[in-house]
Amino acid sequence: STWKSAHQPGYTGEIQKVVYTAVLHNLMNLAVNPGASTQVRAITSLKIDELKNWLDEQSEKIMEESRKAHIVFALSEIDQFQKDPSKVNFTLPLSAPSGAPIGMQFYDLLEYNSIYEVIHRR
Repeated sequence: STWKSAHQPGYTGEIQKVVYTAVLHNLMNLAVNPGASTQVRAITSLKIDELKNWLDEQSEKIMEESRKAHIVFALSEIDQFQKDPSKVNFTLPLSAPSGAPIGMQFYDLLEYNSIYEVIHRR
């Protein structure tokens, strides 16, 4: 249901795309994992193929360029994986950067912490 969930706009939608890619790469890793049972690899391969068919349908319907590009790229990764899994580069997601959260300047973070301390001292 990750790929098939309603697409969110803006920043949340971009996070969704990262999650979609991570899910796809984890499925592909599982499908070729020699430590997984044959049945697990078979079911995972089936689900990847079902996802490919669904993505192919979506690529015809989606008009938003960014989302369509993500779908077409995922389709190309699946095609490459099905032809030769050893040639697929599973990129690990980047870790979160250190520092204040996005949109919060360092001095805002200090001010927030000061206010928090004042409130909780009472």
